[in-house]
Amino acid sequence: MDRYAKELIARGRTFADDGETPTGSVHIVDLPDPAAARAFAFDEPTYQAGAYRDVLLRRWRNVLGRTMWDCPGDRSGGNRYLVLGLGEGQAADLALPPDQDELIAYGPP
Repeated sequence: MDRYAKELIARGRTFADDGETPTGSVHIVDLPDPAAARAFAFDEPTYQAGAYRDVLLRRWRNVLGRTMWDCPGDRSGGNRYLVLGLGEGQAADLALPPDQDELIAYGPP
C-alpha cells in the first residue's frame, strides 16, 4: 500500500466490542474516481488475505483538510470510534463541531 501513501487521509483496523478481535478495516483515501477507489479496495492486503468479504465505497469530503498524521490527539491506545452517518439527501450537520481537535477527519458525503 506504499504506493498510496500520498492519497491516504486515515486508515486503521476496526474491532469487536472486546477491543481485541479485528472485524475489518477503514481507509479514507483521496483518489480520482470510483474505479480507482475500487482498485484500491480490492488490492488492499487485508482484503487480499480474505480477512473480510465485503467492501463498501462512499464518496466523502475532508472538511478539516488534515490526515491522521496531522492529528493533534494522542496516537497511543485510547478508545476511538469510527462514526459513519449514511442516508439519503443533504447531510444533516455540515457545521464543524466545536471539539475539532479530537477529530482526525470530518466531512459530509
